[in-house]
Amino acid sequence: PATPCSLSVIHLQEGGSYRTELVEGEQVLLYVIRGSIQIQGHTVPSFHLVECEAEGQTLHLEALEPSMLLFGHAQPFQ
Repeated sequence: PATPCSLSVIHLQEGGSYRTELVEGEQVLLYVIRGSIQIQGHTVPSFHLVECEAEGQTLHLEALEPSMLLFGHAQPFQ
């Protein structure tokens, strides 16, 4: 059976932020294509991938400079 997934490109100006609620059990990936961001207290520069499993929490990130991100989330494949 098909597994729904979401994939988005996010553009942020310096100081811009993005916030979303994560669905518990989903796998989350965030790839910084350009710029750098602060997420959950960690700085992530260009060309780095962040992976995590959602625990029903809010994801909040802030751009430290103009940034472009690839953001995806989906239930794990069985």
